[in-house]
Amino acid sequence: MLLLPGCSRAIVPDDPRISQDEALIETLPRLEFAQRTVGGKWQNLDLGSQSCTLPSGAVGSMQAATRLGPGVPKADQEAILESIAKDWTRAGRPPIRSKLPVIRGVEVTRLRYPGGAQEDDDVYLEFQIADTATSVDSRTRCVVDTADDDAAEDERNEPAPEPPIRG
Repeated sequence: MLLLPGCSRAIVPDDPRISQDEALIETLPRLEFAQRTVGGKWQNLDLGSQSCTLPSGAVGSMQAATRLGPGVPKADQEAILESIAKDWTRAGRPPIRSKLPVIRGVEVTRLRYPGGAQEDDDVYLEFQIADTATSVDSRTRCVVDTADDDAAEDERNEPAPEPPIRG
């Protein structure tokens, strides 16, 4: 990879060569924004690194995180949903909003990116809000460990060993 002086590497969407730290930059600020917007006490149930497979067949890893927060009065939910949707949209992850089926009298509204099926090579974000609790979940995109990938590339670029001299 060629970097010009004074330039940094841009994160290209769906680029499996980004680092885990770069992948986390795409999701953690979205979770933290949701937590700050709702306020109150939150429980972090981050699952850490999980194995995944890219469409190319390459094996990588993704980071999964879940945060559980307080319930929000129905009258306050709309402003919170709008604020979080704007934040995710500004970050290039426009969510789809939906109402989940009412269970035991609890009405839950969900924001989800992407709106359809989620692939291992993309970011996943979900926020749910009700008067009983809130939750926010994320998975980073599946990335190949760039250190392992760079080492494999270095190995491929090494010159072949000289054959032994026989005399």
